[in-house]
Amino acid sequence: ISGDRTVYGIYWQNNLVYLCTGLGIIVLDADKNEVKDTYRPSSNGADVRVNDLVQFNGFLYAATVEGLKIAAAGSPGLADYKTWQAISGNGLSPGAIQRIAVFNNTLVVLKNDSVLIRQGNNWSVFFHNGIPVTGLDTDASRLMIAQSDAGKGQVQILNIAGNITQVLQSTVLSLPRQTAAEGSVFWVADQNNGLLRIDGNETERVFPNSPISTAAGEMIFFNQELWATAGAVNENWNYTFNPNGIHRFK
Repeated sequence: ISGDRTVYGIYWQNNLVYLCTGLGIIVLDADKNEVKDTYRPSSNGADVRVNDLVQFNGFLYAATVEGLKIAAAGSPGLADYKTWQAISGNGLSPGAIQRIAVFNNTLVVLKNDSVLIRQGNNWSVFFHNGIPVTGLDTDASRLMIAQSDAGKGQVQILNIAGNITQVLQSTVLSLPRQTAAEGSVFWVADQNNGLLRIDGNETERVFPNSPISTAAGEMIFFNQELWATAGAVNENWNYTFNPNGIHRFK
């Protein structure tokens, strides 16, 4: 498959997994382990980058580089680009939408570095402080806005009224992308430092039992064990600045 196959977002609904990609929306059936369909919510049916997706009140809302698109979730024609309609006006300007979520029984979107909320048919700014926004997540009563500026990251926690109730900060929080809450504990996916567990003033880096990054070097199988090197050399036999060591799988 040619084109941008990057996955920018994942939305799970019952047995269906919606992959938001540079090709459009790829629908997977998790029960049958197969690709069920592909939707291209663009203006002309061509591939379009979709950043995020939610289902709300019987409709699918897609955050695309062309703007916010809507279609009835039960429509048999979702694979037809004409089924998807663009939403703009009433406070929502045309142009790319980075994220979309359901918060307090309404829609919120991330557009550039502003979080907008829909109230009735109108959109208004719910959060903006001039710092680049890198992620937007919700739970039942909190909106979690990830930000990063000059290598320093933070996550603003807002309540339903839009008041900041907590700010997550840490020396290892540099470029947060996604946040999940578990009571008073927050799990933050940081692009540079991996998975972080933040509980009050304590931050813990969580490492899986695997190489911390791609092991791009040599691999050998010896004495019923697999050995892999993280570092490698390029075509000119120069090192590739990967100091992540040697890994053993047994």
